[in-house]
Amino acid sequence: MSKKHALSSLIALLLCWPALLPATALLPVQDEGKTAPEPIIQAVAIEDIPAQIAADTTFAEGVLSRSALAADPAGLERELQEIEGRSRIVMANAAPAHARVLSYVHLLSLDQHLTLLQRQLASWQERAEKGGQSLSVDAAKLAQRRLRWLKTSEALDGGLAPPLLSSIAELSAVFEQAEGAIAPPLSALIALSKRAAALKQELDGSRQQLGGLLASSGQGVWSKDAPGLWQIFNEKTEGAATSSLRLLETLKVEADFYSLFEEHTQRQQFAATLFGLILLPVLLWISRAARREGLAGSDFANYRKTLSRPIAALILLYLVMQLLITVHGPYLRQQLLLLAAWLPVMRLQSGRMQQLAGHWVYATLVFILLELAGSLFSASPPVYRSLLLVQGLSVMLVLSLVWRRVASLKDEFAWPRLRKVVQLLLGIGIVLMAAALLGNVTGRVYLADLLSDGVISAIYTGLFLLAARNVLQAYTHFGLRRLFQRGQQGRANAARLLQLAGQLLNVLVVLAWFSGVLQLFHLWLPLRSLLAEGAALSLGVGAVTVTIGGIVLFCVSVFLSFWVARMLRLILNDDILPMLTLPRGVANSVATMSYYAVLLLGLVLALSAAGFQLGQLAMVIGALSVGIGFGLQTVVNNFVSGLILMLERPIQPGDTVEVSGTAGTVREIGMRTTTVTTFDGADVVIPNGMLLAEKLTNWTLNNRRRRIEIPVGVAYGSDPRAVQAMLLELVNKTAGVSHVLPPVVLFSGFGASSLDFTVRAWTDNYDLSNEIRSSLALAIHDRLREAGVEIPFPQQDIHLRSVTEAAQAMLGGSSPPAPAR
Repeated sequence: MSKKHALSSLIALLLCWPALLPATALLPVQDEGKTAPEPIIQAVAIEDIPAQIAADTTFAEGVLSRSALAADPAGLERELQEIEGRSRIVMANAAPAHARVLSYVHLLSLDQHLTLLQRQLASWQERAEKGGQSLSVDAAKLAQRRLRWLKTSEALDGGLAPPLLSSIAELSAVFEQAEGAIAPPLSALIALSKRAAALKQELDGSRQQLGGLLASSGQGVWSKDAPGLWQIFNEKTEGAATSSLRLLETLKVEADFYSLFEEHTQRQQFAATLFGLILLPVLLWISRAARREGLAGSDFANYRKTLSRPIAALILLYLVMQLLITVHGPYLRQQLLLLAAWLPVMRLQSGRMQQLAGHWVYATLVFILLELAGSLFSASPPVYRSLLLVQGLSVMLVLSLVWRRVASLKDEFAWPRLRKVVQLLLGIGIVLMAAALLGNVTGRVYLADLLSDGVISAIYTGLFLLAARNVLQAYTHFGLRRLFQRGQQGRANAARLLQLAGQLLNVLVVLAWFSGVLQLFHLWLPLRSLLAEGAALSLGVGAVTVTIGGIVLFCVSVFLSFWVARMLRLILNDDILPMLTLPRGVANSVATMSYYAVLLLGLVLALSAAGFQLGQLAMVIGALSVGIGFGLQTVVNNFVSGLILMLERPIQPGDTVEVSGTAGTVREIGMRTTTVTTFDGADVVIPNGMLLAEKLTNWTLNNRRRRIEIPVGVAYGSDPRAVQAMLLELVNKTAGVSHVLPPVVLFSGFGASSLDFTVRAWTDNYDLSNEIRSSLALAIHDRLREAGVEIPFPQQDIHLRSVTEAAQAMLGGSSPPAPAR
């Protein structure tokens, strides 16, 4: 091959390669009228020729080594052939002529199969593109270097020394060798990329046709789509061999999808298996600990059955992970996983469900097997219709028997509301199965398949979700059992939190089951479209426009924000912060500020969910600022004062304070107001600004000590030192009196009718200071009485300046002396 021919072929490959790669659609599009500047290739200077020859030789040898490792066209071709073979089979089964006889779930499985093949093809194209890009870059650099040496040869026109000419000739040979090594794999990759692009178009077209079948399958749900059941065995629609061949093809496609899905989910499978192995000893340990602690008479008695069956719980959780992996996987795999989960689901059912359904709950195994057999034989109408008939009769019979059993438990079942709901659902199931039987008999196979598959799947999905809920709730309760072992407040909070968690889990289970039922009966997509249209309805007020969906999201976000904030403050106040060593008042400040921070964040998120833009929020904030400047100064003052109270912490809940003539105990410190409970039991709401502006007395700011002072008077003639010693001894023996600050008895002075003493003592319990003062006063009275010390009452001498004779006679005294003159 000549140099010019090799160069032209290589340039042609470089020009064709980007146009054939699908990924080039992601490259930036060049503006019209603008051309990319061509690289200016200049001849090599004479003095640089030796060094450039060495550099280009090294580069060409590197291209030779990289070309052997950059791409493997043979391996890529084998992979593409495998993808093509699988795709042809699936596309043949997805053709309208064959797909019309398949059930809806098989159509969905085919659609998922095509989606997986598209992902596999996209992965192949990405790897082919990477290999082709490395080859094309090397080829472009080789072409530029060859052109440079051609220009150098033309510029010098033979004016080089023979050794340099020989080196250039050797370099040209190396270039030809490198170009020859690059051209074949690059040509092969171009051809393979053409095949991959054509296959991608076919897969897209097949998925589009299948999507049309799925969209139109529910439109004629009430229309007749097959002959009556009494006619199907007499019609000569196709031979048994053809029907069997079609059945085998369907099973082969499903099995191929199963194996392909297993290959593509190896990492997820490994992660699920590893998680199960880690979870196994944990569940075994919890089960053993539950038996050892004897939970029969504790708060965990309702979960004793679940905790005693760790293997069933592990299998169920593992299968839940597998089902999550198989959401977009083959229908056959989903059915097998549900079949494998039947035994742990039955073993983990609660006593309520067993009381309602009795032994009839085990009939779900027969339903699942019939449904699995029907899905396998859906390509054979006689067999499928017969299985559908048997399945409908058996399900309807069992539902009727269970309905009678539930109705008979009117006075025995402890949860009447649950019994009524189950009875209603059973009645709906009986009606739907009757409609399915009628549809199968009259030739409305799609309707019969939809209703029977929906009822059976709804029953088993409900049992599956209930078992999973029992496992999660049991192990969550056991994991948080330490909260039950704390004080009374801890048990109350733990019970409240677990009750809320259980209610939330119940709501999630009901929502999951309801959404699953909507999907089973093909109502989810129409309902979602209807809800989307309703949510898109907008309401405009001036420049502000909100949608119905935004308003709903706003209300839900605000409700969740308040709920989360309240629960966070409860947990921080009662369970987390008390276990930490924090300065006085920090715990309350952290809990309260966290509460308002969550509320503020929730409000911002709610406004964003409602569709408010930042510019609109800025307008709202500006309007609020104007309002604050004119009429909300007091409100802002109280909020800022509340923030200062949180940071400086002069008071905290439980403190005994006195402000503006109001004395009591601080019950709650909010951002705007503080609630004080007086000693009479009244709750007084005090604005936070008043607490900072007025004189605030906190009797328990640094400690809860309180001084007790009792004045005592004894009669004149008593020994003051003996009285002082007696009182001091009595105070030291009184319960509740602190000895950190020793009590004192002071002789305070001479009263009008008594010798006055002052008894001063301290107590560490402010709340009991009045009771201690009362008991101490009673003890002083009793001790003085026992010692014979008189407690005088106030006495006054009255001097009469003049008395009438009648009064003097009554008094029996002599006449008063005449006043001095």
